[in-house]
Amino acid sequence: MPLFFLVSGYFWRKRDILPTIVHTARRLLIPWLFFCSLNYLWAVMLRMRATHEIGNSFIDVLFSLSLLDENNDILFLSIWFLICMFIVLNVYNILRHIIKSEMLMHFIIVGLYLIGYSTQYTFGLPLFVDTSISVLLFFHIGVLFATYKNNITIHLNKQAQIISCVLLALLSYFVVLLSPKVDFKLNEYPIYILLISCLFTI
Repeated sequence: MPLFFLVSGYFWRKRDILPTIVHTARRLLIPWLFFCSLNYLWAVMLRMRATHEIGNSFIDVLFSLSLLDENNDILFLSIWFLICMFIVLNVYNILRHIIKSEMLMHFIIVGLYLIGYSTQYTFGLPLFVDTSISVLLFFHIGVLFATYKNNITIHLNKQAQIISCVLLALLSYFVVLLSPKVDFKLNEYPIYILLISCLFTI
């Protein structure tokens, strides 16, 4: 999941704020609503099969929906990251329009990351806002990599690069495997996962 946001940041381009909100809503929120509708109909069918009641099944499932419950299977089962991406793209675009200093941008992104990450130990924000402001950092790393890629020169030969990537992949695998819990949906993961993601970028 960090790689998903990192790659998205790599292809990000600064655009006007309002058209970006409209564009991302069409590209991300409409597909999310479509899949939510399919999940809702499937849940109604299962309810009807269990209770043999048509009208009550629609109502019961409808009242079970809650935008505040991030574990709701109908709304956030598998494509929760579309909401995160919508928030990330628009917040980052707005920040880029407001903040002119690159150094200040770095500090704000890191600050938002720490705030978002710390909410898992205090309180969670609805609609994955806490997760979104956390993954802003991965997105920002992708933007920086795209911006400064021409200034980066790797002096390793091809064989050394392959060995380095294999060792880094093995390290990442064991780090995630030995972690007590890795769940980006609920913003729960060890902070050293961020370091591994940064190493991949480098």
